[in-house]
Amino acid sequence: MGGSVPTLLSNDAASCIAVAERMIALGTLDGSVYILDFLGNEVKEFPAHTAAVNDLSFDIEGEYIGSCSDDGSVVIHSLFTDEKMKFDYHRPMKAIALDPEYSRKTSRRFVAGGLAGHLYFNWKKWLGYRDQVLHSGEGPIHAVKWRTSLIAWANDAGVKVYDAANDQRITFIERPRGSPRPELLLPHLVWQDDTLLVIGWGTSVKIASIRTSENNGTNGTYRQIPTASMNKVDIVASFQTSYYISGIAPFGDSLVVLAYIPGEEDGEKEFSSTIPSRLGNAQRPEVRVVTWNNDELATDALPLHGFEHYKAKDYSLAHSPFSGSSYAGGQWAAGDEPLYYIVSPKDVVIAKPRDAEDHIAWLLQHGWHEKALAAVEAGQARSELLDEVGSRYLDHLIVERKYAEAASLCPKLLQGSASAWERWVFHFAHLRQLPVLVPYIPTENPRLRDTAYEVALVALATNSSFHKDLLSTVKSWPPVIYSALPVISAIEPQLNTSSMTDALKELMKPDIFEFIEKHNLHDAICEKVVQLMMLDWKRAVSLFIQNKDLIPPAEIVSQLLAARNKCDSRYFLHVYLRSLFEANPHAGKDFHDMQVELYADYDPKMLLPFLRSSQHYTLEKAYDISVKRYLLREQVFILGRMGNSKKALAVIINKLGDIEEAVEFVTMQHDDELWEELIKQCLNKPEMVGVLLEHTVGNLDPLYIVNLVPNGLEIPRLRDCLVKIITDYRTETSLRHGCNDILKADCVNLLVKYYKEARRAVCLSSEGEDARAKSEGEEGDITGDVLYVNFIADLAARFKGLLLFIEHRYYGESFPFGLKNHTFQNASISGYLSSEQALADYAQVITDVKKTYQQRIAQLLQLELHMVEVMLASWFRLKYPHIIIGALASSAPILYFEDITPQDGYHAVVSKDFKNTSDSCYNTIKKSWSEIDRVAAEPNGLLTLGKTFNVCRYNQDLDASKLITRTQGPLEYIYMVSAQYDNPPDYYVENLCKAIDAVPQGTDILGRLAAGLNSFLLSSFSFPFFSPLNHYIILIIFQTCTELVIPMGVDNNDTMFQISPFDLKNYTKSCQETFGITPRPYWDIKSVLGNFASNIIFSNGLRDPWSSGGILEDISDSVVAIHTDEGAHCLDVLSPNATSDPAWLVAQRDKEIKIIAFWLAEYYAKLSSKIGDRTG
Repeated sequence: MGGSVPTLLSNDAASCIAVAERMIALGTLDGSVYILDFLGNEVKEFPAHTAAVNDLSFDIEGEYIGSCSDDGSVVIHSLFTDEKMKFDYHRPMKAIALDPEYSRKTSRRFVAGGLAGHLYFNWKKWLGYRDQVLHSGEGPIHAVKWRTSLIAWANDAGVKVYDAANDQRITFIERPRGSPRPELLLPHLVWQDDTLLVIGWGTSVKIASIRTSENNGTNGTYRQIPTASMNKVDIVASFQTSYYISGIAPFGDSLVVLAYIPGEEDGEKEFSSTIPSRLGNAQRPEVRVVTWNNDELATDALPLHGFEHYKAKDYSLAHSPFSGSSYAGGQWAAGDEPLYYIVSPKDVVIAKPRDAEDHIAWLLQHGWHEKALAAVEAGQARSELLDEVGSRYLDHLIVERKYAEAASLCPKLLQGSASAWERWVFHFAHLRQLPVLVPYIPTENPRLRDTAYEVALVALATNSSFHKDLLSTVKSWPPVIYSALPVISAIEPQLNTSSMTDALKELMKPDIFEFIEKHNLHDAICEKVVQLMMLDWKRAVSLFIQNKDLIPPAEIVSQLLAARNKCDSRYFLHVYLRSLFEANPHAGKDFHDMQVELYADYDPKMLLPFLRSSQHYTLEKAYDISVKRYLLREQVFILGRMGNSKKALAVIINKLGDIEEAVEFVTMQHDDELWEELIKQCLNKPEMVGVLLEHTVGNLDPLYIVNLVPNGLEIPRLRDCLVKIITDYRTETSLRHGCNDILKADCVNLLVKYYKEARRAVCLSSEGEDARAKSEGEEGDITGDVLYVNFIADLAARFKGLLLFIEHRYYGESFPFGLKNHTFQNASISGYLSSEQALADYAQVITDVKKTYQQRIAQLLQLELHMVEVMLASWFRLKYPHIIIGALASSAPILYFEDITPQDGYHAVVSKDFKNTSDSCYNTIKKSWSEIDRVAAEPNGLLTLGKTFNVCRYNQDLDASKLITRTQGPLEYIYMVSAQYDNPPDYYVENLCKAIDAVPQGTDILGRLAAGLNSFLLSSFSFPFFSPLNHYIILIIFQTCTELVIPMGVDNNDTMFQISPFDLKNYTKSCQETFGITPRPYWDIKSVLGNFASNIIFSNGLRDPWSSGGILEDISDSVVAIHTDEGAHCLDVLSPNATSDPAWLVAQRDKEIKIIAFWLAEYYAKLSSKIGDRTG
């Protein structure tokens, strides 16, 4: 048992256990009683005694727990109130039993006994509690059990049974001859039912039947004799064992015995002394299932810690309450199987009856995979187990190198599971045995991802002995399920070589798509939509979308609809319209009704995201389709959008049967009538009432629901639900009080901080402005990025790659040469601050990691993706293509150099973002610059300006130009950062413009601007303020004076910023005066990429100002550009969020994943080819 048990027993030892219907009680040697749930989690602790707890007893309701101890006391605790009773008997007490109806009766009866030899019968009277000695004089009381009105106890003489209802003793059963003394090996008593008493003592088992005398009545019936006549006792079974009995319990028509096997040498010595031996030679205890005739049905040795040091009396056995009637025909009713708890000083082990799945697991454990598979197929276990058994069977065949046999079994074992097929396709590819699996790979039902088929074809293409198989496979597989590009890439190196076969010659035909692009024949393909789609739909779709102005979507849809008899035109429509929607959600809006049906047919999982993203489909048609396809969650969403919340709720409750989702749906609707409807529908389903009670805490008063429940309605687990509600309410109340205290303190602290900041001047020198303009490239330590770029972590997990974060030599904690301010003392140190040195550092680290961990991660380092300050990622792939497979450069302004990108590119994108959001906001900002100059020129204008924007305290000597700079600099910074990081869900540009536009009409421009900015900054707690004076700024300025000369300025009046052109001559002069170096402003990076680059993804969001200097068009087949209209800076590599990420962002990441998967397939193909050449 896990949960809290290992911790509890680490510093204590278990001494006894009791089991009730809903909980477990565990006693320890230190005198504590722990109440646990069935997972072992601690619910309560009672420090009941000062010495070892010897016995525990629950009442039948599980509301009270009684315990007795060597300290001479009996303590009874209520589990749900603070009630506690303690009785002192001044001699060690060894056994206790509560009246089964203890909680129902006011008499509060119990029996207890111990070393004094008295069996005390205690009950409550008017003036207090009274003890009656039921029996004494025959030695200590060792065990006592109470069932209905019958009390059985054991002492040195034997076992006696007493009828409490009639105050008479019924029988006496003598102690077995030759059994060890009871204090050394305890007797064990357990009631199997109301009339059967099972006794286990030493090596003897007896079953006593206490039966009622019956006399014939009239008409052949029987009349019941009063309980007083219930005095006939028969021993219905008796046998001897070859082991000592440490515990016994009923098991249907059989018995469960906890067997202690004595050692060969100490069988007689085992119980010769009261001091147990600790020589460490005991055997493992065993759980045995035996019949009443001692026929053994099952045996299991127990994996207990320290068993070799324990004696028979160190163990105990308890079983959970269960109904004997549930056991019929040798089978337990579902959910009613008994559980058995075996306790040793340091362990609690749970045992339960074996089932068919246990048998199958046993077959697998012993390597009989075929028998296990046959058992599953015969229906002896749930069908879901077939996946596990099949996977284990295939693993076994792979280990035995029986690849062909494993491949032939895949259709039978994997059946219609696409994920399982894909997993084994890649596993066979990893083992270089994929060709044997290719004939069995399904092309429909299920249909796999494109990558799986492409990897399979590449495996055939890279080995000349499989070229005929490649040709037949290409002819038999539908061309729509894969892209020909990876296959062509694998075949091209073999052309005009000895590997060139006739099959390859037949495969290699002129590429029509390259021909179209090369000769600019886009006008000529307007009538060839269907033919191009049938040839290669992936490339055709890409071609159509890139040229949608020449080939409008309506024309493509028309041609595909007209070709229904020639091909799977509906699927072609689906993939085209899906890609069109991903590229531009509004371009194909006229066909969104059609898309709903296409998604329902071909990609139902993506229908709901489409419904959420699109605004151009007819709700009624979409609802009809979802009803016909039985798409329940889609029905709920559409009904909610149509305003029919009650019907949507009915679908959730009656069809989905998900009460938790129903509560969440109602909570989001903010409609009190809908809560009434939810409660009304749940009242007809008792099993849902309890769940509703649990999940409405915090939304609805549970008492309101309880009052509506009809009298007499049986609600499953009602008591547990109420206990949980009370517990949750207390927890919630406590948390609210705590949170309120914290919130009050934080509000006060933040208000004080804001007040101080608002009164403080914002100083930003011209040098600071330049530094700020160049600092936005994540140049800093890696600890922040590790938390946010989780898309890279997802890629590593998806492709089983090693995720390696490397900190820059200067931008981080790993600063070389000691103190950070020593960098520019001499050229020998500052010379290392260059992109070339950074690339060399990364290359060295990666190489060393590979060498150091080669054996341990040989399979992980198949893919290395680098996010190295965005621009360095692409440069690294250019300079060290032998070290990494590819690079993902997110938002890299790699073209932002002199004579390549206009200097106002950054500011132009910022202006476009604001203008597209709000014309009035854009105009307010654009007019503000001249207004600042105008106000500053007026008498006392500087004072007015300073107070308006909280620039600083009034200072008569403050230079006007400095005040204006200190006002305009932070404003530019806020606008630029708002646009650059305009990511969901913050959307800074939209919120900033809303704040500015919300200022009352009639307010002057500067007043409107200041009030809007003040409101925006107070509400945007996540706004990224960067300090312009930190250590990294000097480093960045140094690099912009050497190799990263990014010409940012405004040289025209087309933006919302004031004119401030970039002057290369003055810039060069400043660098020479500061560092004594001359900048290198010109880089012919575009031609380098076109001639030498491969496997680079340049991803950009067009709302990111840096996209103006990014790669926005494909340079080659492997140097590709992916951009989105709505994305901002580095958004694609940030942590994915399944609930808030828009569809276009998900699509962008999917494209990147597919390209990387293609790189991998190509890499594996080349690697396989090289290895084949070497071994061949």
